[in-house]
Amino acid sequence: TVLENKGHTMTVFCLILALALSIANGTPNYLGCNNVHHPHCDMSLSLENRLSYLLSQLTVQEKIGLVSPDIEQGNDCDTHTSPVDRLGIPTYMYLVETNTNVASNCTRPNKCSTSFPGPTGLGGSFNRSLWKVKGQIFSVEQRAFRNLGEVRLVGPTEGIGLTAFGPNLNIIRDPRFGRNSELPSEDPFLTGELGKSMVRGMQEHDSLGRPRTLAFVKHFTAYSLETDRTHGNNKISKFDLADTYLRQYEMVFRQSKPAGAMCSYNAINGHPSCANGHLLNHILRKQWNQPDAIITSDCGAISFMSGPPLNEPDVTMRASFGINNGTDLEMGSDNYRSGLTGAIKNGTVSEAQLTVSVRRLLKGLFKVGVFDRFPSSDYDRLGWDDINSTASQQAVYDASLQSVVLLRNDVMKGGRALLPLRKGSENMVATGPFIEAMDEMFSDYQTNPPCFYGAPFSCVQTFLDSVNIVNGKEIKGVQGIDLKRKNASNIDDAVQAAKQANIVFLAVGTPKLLEHEGKDRNFTDLPPDQQELVDKILALKKPTVVVLFNGGAVSADSIALSTSPLAIIEAFNPNRAGMRGLADLMFGVQNKWGKLPYTIYPSSYQHEVDLMDFDMAKSPGRTYRFYEGKPLWHFGSGLSYTTFESSKCTCVGGKVSCYIVNQGETDGDEVVQLYYHPDPVLHAHHQRQPKQVLVGFERISVRKGERSLVIFRIDPAVSFLTTYPNGDRKVCETCTHKVSVALGTKGGSGDENRFTCTMYAGGLATVA
Repeated sequence: TVLENKGHTMTVFCLILALALSIANGTPNYLGCNNVHHPHCDMSLSLENRLSYLLSQLTVQEKIGLVSPDIEQGNDCDTHTSPVDRLGIPTYMYLVETNTNVASNCTRPNKCSTSFPGPTGLGGSFNRSLWKVKGQIFSVEQRAFRNLGEVRLVGPTEGIGLTAFGPNLNIIRDPRFGRNSELPSEDPFLTGELGKSMVRGMQEHDSLGRPRTLAFVKHFTAYSLETDRTHGNNKISKFDLADTYLRQYEMVFRQSKPAGAMCSYNAINGHPSCANGHLLNHILRKQWNQPDAIITSDCGAISFMSGPPLNEPDVTMRASFGINNGTDLEMGSDNYRSGLTGAIKNGTVSEAQLTVSVRRLLKGLFKVGVFDRFPSSDYDRLGWDDINSTASQQAVYDASLQSVVLLRNDVMKGGRALLPLRKGSENMVATGPFIEAMDEMFSDYQTNPPCFYGAPFSCVQTFLDSVNIVNGKEIKGVQGIDLKRKNASNIDDAVQAAKQANIVFLAVGTPKLLEHEGKDRNFTDLPPDQQELVDKILALKKPTVVVLFNGGAVSADSIALSTSPLAIIEAFNPNRAGMRGLADLMFGVQNKWGKLPYTIYPSSYQHEVDLMDFDMAKSPGRTYRFYEGKPLWHFGSGLSYTTFESSKCTCVGGKVSCYIVNQGETDGDEVVQLYYHPDPVLHAHHQRQPKQVLVGFERISVRKGERSLVIFRIDPAVSFLTTYPNGDRKVCETCTHKVSVALGTKGGSGDENRFTCTMYAGGLATVA
């Protein structure tokens, strides 16, 4: 290991040695105090006293150095603040991405940061506990990397900090958005529930009351376009802002209290998000009661105010717009560093306003222990054993099972379903451009490289590798299409191989070339060469297992409507270790499928809605809440190898309960979903309301022949909130309120045989 990676090893050794010597000498604390004799380093004082002392010592220029990146210290997007040598404050790097894993360099075998399946697939788990575990693992590893002096890949000075940027809470508004792979769901409630669970896991406290990391949610808010993303001006009604684009953030801030948020590039109705005082100060800090919430810009967002819609050429004014309207820390550009001195001199920014932002930033660092003696608690002793541990790997495997959705599973001759496949099966062929893909399996913002040895993605298990391992006998692979070479000349070879097979695997989807940060998709269909392959394979009428790999949903009309014997699987982005779980599901080793976190629309939908239009209710409507048409697959739907039924459902005293019975021959998981149906009266007299709204869900495991009781406790003040045209959210006291219980295996939001009960303001009433 030392010989193969001696540069990294020597760097780490020197950092650890320097740390050990500093602790032994009782002097520098590399975490934040380079002179322990300063009062702000005295842990016997209260946090407020330490903070107030430090603020009192800082000059205006030193404060400016703490709210903007110092390019002499490192990459400006990662945002290294300036050191204050006379007060013993070293530089600090803020931006550590934590949406899919901790963005850290990999310097030891098997000690790369733990990588979970992409957030969209993980959103399909409908599992709060799993998202909390994800947050716990990420924060443990980020602390460990920090303790060890590890760095980001971008450079040797990019030391891992304790500020964690993730989860990303934007909704999947349109399947063409290039960054859908980073998002949990199209539904604000599901996104909020999973997001607040992850934040809670990230910010668990040690014995001193310090969080493991400071969690920052992204991108606040209504960030849903890559096309002209740095100058976009999204026209959003008060109704949609409150009902769709703020709800999940409000849930997370009120209930989990993340340290802050990264404001987004886009403007809303002419106001850039990072210069939107109504959004940042009035709503987030005042209305949601988060006065200490830290707001950082997205990289370069303050600088981009020089263009539309603000078109402000003066750096002094750009800096003023940002800091006066609530953005504390500029990332990725130097407008604050260049413009705040002049802004304070000419009176457009007060020193008091600058101090407010510096106070929020420093208070966060004090809370997380950056200025504390090292080590002070068990968090400071986390190290290599805590990175990509056996427990973490097991959590990722569990996540991989729950991040895959079975959409269709035809019954074959003889009455047996196509899936699960029998181990040891012979004469099977795998085809499609994704059977040997590695980097294409990742969602945006994975650690790069994710592997220690060899090529950057050499440790990634491919689809073909996984099915061969689980099957126990070799399955022939013929790609037909090479994504890297854009070569479709081997389609006929793939078809000929499929003709000779008893069962065909067909792995298709959306390559990164078509959807990624900076690039929206132009269409929701499969690329033409892949569609040609699909058409020719399905024409054979062979039993075929179609597996879709993508971020945003693919309009797979020809597959969904095919009369060929099929199983169809939505696999999203399995990332580094997800393929083994997928293979175990297909061969029946496991039966813990997920449910769709978004609606899969027909191909016609892309021609009916404008990607640039942020109106949710405008016909034909967006997401399951407003869509008027018939989707290919419904939000919340997903099959299993067993059969579930609801039984003995009741509505009593503010509770809705049902027994969920496993009537099949296999143990399995179900996702039970509670929906609220707004009174139709509201549609007639107010803004068009959603058809239904998810207000509760529970993922349960039920053994064959057994049942499980699921109870939803309803608080009308929360579950029955109605959004009015002016953005107010309140309960209609004179309305009739209806709730229903749906099962994922019965179609989720499309379940047509649900238990339903009607409620009034005074409580529960009759069963419909």
